[in-house]
Amino acid sequence: MIKYILIHSQKSITTVVKQIISRLKAGIPIEIYNSVAEVDQQSLSRDDVVFLLQDVGEEGENTVSQMKMRAMIVGSGEAFKKIKIPHNIPSNIIQPSCISELTDALETIFYNIENKIVKNTETTAESAFLQYNSRRPRKIDFVMIGVSTGGPGVLEEFLKDINKLCVPILIAQHLPKGFSSQLSLYLQEGSKNIIVEVSSKVELKAGQIAIAQSGFDVEVIKQNDKVFAVRKDLNDDPFHPSIDRLFLSASSLEETIAAIVLTGMGKDGTIGAKSLKAASKFIIAQEPSTCVVDGMPRSIIESGLSDAVLTPKEIVEQINAWSKFYE
Repeated sequence: MIKYILIHSQKSITTVVKQIISRLKAGIPIEIYNSVAEVDQQSLSRDDVVFLLQDVGEEGENTVSQMKMRAMIVGSGEAFKKIKIPHNIPSNIIQPSCISELTDALETIFYNIENKIVKNTETTAESAFLQYNSRRPRKIDFVMIGVSTGGPGVLEEFLKDINKLCVPILIAQHLPKGFSSQLSLYLQEGSKNIIVEVSSKVELKAGQIAIAQSGFDVEVIKQNDKVFAVRKDLNDDPFHPSIDRLFLSASSLEETIAAIVLTGMGKDGTIGAKSLKAASKFIIAQEPSTCVVDGMPRSIIESGLSDAVLTPKEIVEQINAWSKFYE
């Protein structure tokens, strides 16, 4: 049976980490040890995850190298300190911000392990965490979604599983004029959040999902420290609402933004994504095998613009994790 093993000489640290892991992964046994030498004497399997919460020193490095052949090693060496586990203080006075950061980091580690981002025994979960988390922002200000063919069906399931939002979402769905009102009503059923249509100007705020009005384009602007979605007349783009136009408008904002490209025919969104990428925004493409038509996300992926390629379920989990940051 899979188990998690925590190594740290200070009980307050292992207590905090154990509590967080127990909330994230209920029912999995967690064992605590003071040193790698103690763990090396235990029976380990390749499915076990060993969390090194402190430096092991030169003497312990050889032991860790051997243990990598028997279990998944997380956090060896200085790099794990990027998670900023507080040392040498009682657990009852650890700052909430530290706990939040640690929770977020552990969620990412579990995500990488479960989705097999760690693919061989030479790559530890720690390095996978660092590679992925170096791109993924811990928090964002709002999410933009571009979607076309197959969108309504994907969005229906997608939005039902999104928790009460602490980050707003703006959706540009290719539709003929007059259909977005029906789509908004359709998607509102079962959604935990308020869905509004961008028929003029809408502030992007928590608990709200805005959908661009069909037959028009949409851009985002910032006024008085607030971000708004604004309806725009059509330009020469072949598809509307234009995802490229939306993304291009967002690339000039200082806010931390996640842009998601879902199922759709063609390449709308790729030009805008290039601008977003240059502005260090975070870009997710839907896993092509889960798309009705994979043209749009595949174009993002093949252009080297995607920071992550996720299934709809994984995208929902990521959005919920961003919202959870603010709770």
